[in-house]
Amino acid sequence: MSLLETLKPQFEENAPWKKGVWQALEQRGLPTKKWDAFKYSSLLHLNQASFKLAKVDEIRFTISSAAGIIALPLNSAMRSHGALLLKGFQKNLREETNPYALLNQAFVSSGIFLYVPPGKTTEMEWTLPPFEEGALHSPRVEIFLGKGAHLAIRYATQGKGHYFYNQQLQLSLDEGATASIEEHLEHSSEGFAMHTMRARLKKEAALKVLTVSRGAQLERHDLQVVLEGERSSADLKGLSLPDEKAEIHHYLTVRHAAPNCHSNQHYKTLLRGRSRASFEGKIYVEKEAQQTEAYQLNNNLLLSPKAQAMSKPNLEILADDVKASHGATCARPKDEELFYLQTRGLSKEEAEWHLAQGFCRELVPEAVFSRFLK
Repeated sequence: MSLLETLKPQFEENAPWKKGVWQALEQRGLPTKKWDAFKYSSLLHLNQASFKLAKVDEIRFTISSAAGIIALPLNSAMRSHGALLLKGFQKNLREETNPYALLNQAFVSSGIFLYVPPGKTTEMEWTLPPFEEGALHSPRVEIFLGKGAHLAIRYATQGKGHYFYNQQLQLSLDEGATASIEEHLEHSSEGFAMHTMRARLKKEAALKVLTVSRGAQLERHDLQVVLEGERSSADLKGLSLPDEKAEIHHYLTVRHAAPNCHSNQHYKTLLRGRSRASFEGKIYVEKEAQQTEAYQLNNNLLLSPKAQAMSKPNLEILADDVKASHGATCARPKDEELFYLQTRGLSKEEAEWHLAQGFCRELVPEAVFSRFLK
């Protein structure tokens, strides 16, 4: 039986935001490698797996300042702010192309609703409950930032055993708002993980995202940002550190829909063992988005001859006045660099570790990436 067939008996259309979701899922089906956006991902084991629904266990979160800020468990927000959330769910149903994002909408049972009023500043951290063995976890986080609001988010996952973690994060940034998101992800080698993020930015809003991850049996990140307002910006960075047979894939889309916007994508992967990784980044510059600046870079360092890395950066530019570039590298440590370090008394393994540190340090502090490399 397929994943959808095993989940269908557990689906209940018991809320307005679930109306039509299962029908859309069955019409579209789950992706396979024939889908261009998923061609690098090994989906067979996930799409043939069976999972029970995880018990409802709300995400525990803390915020630095609560003055005027609305921070609620998503289940509570469904009752108090249902009209606002329903509008987003309906838009998601119409426009979403990733079936796993629709799967999140079908089974969402826990999450966070956050509204930061105009001019307010806050920091948020959240802790996920332990992942239930053999279960589908579908958390959802809905964030709305008012004009000139500022938000910093940090969260981490630490999974053990066999599970399917299917997360959705939605962000709406009003004029001049800023959001910074740092995620540290340590999924199980037996687990599956889908991380979907959607963000829309109005005039002069700014988004920063840093993802540090170790991979899973299959881990995929699908990040889409729309720069709707003039002089909005997105700075997206990631460091992936897969080992053994772990897989990790990044699929990014940034759409420049207004003039004078800036975006930067820089993703690095350090591969060991038989791990596999891919990066596919897309930058769309619409005709109206003059004076755009858009940059994209993907670097892969393979410490094992059995590791595989795939990279597909691309640009689609319809405007005339644009500064844009993209690039990718995929290489083993250079022999001359290893030789130089070995002449200084380091073993080959120590020399590779030294080069790996330099590779990672450009994006994150050593205290972070060294923990992931243990």
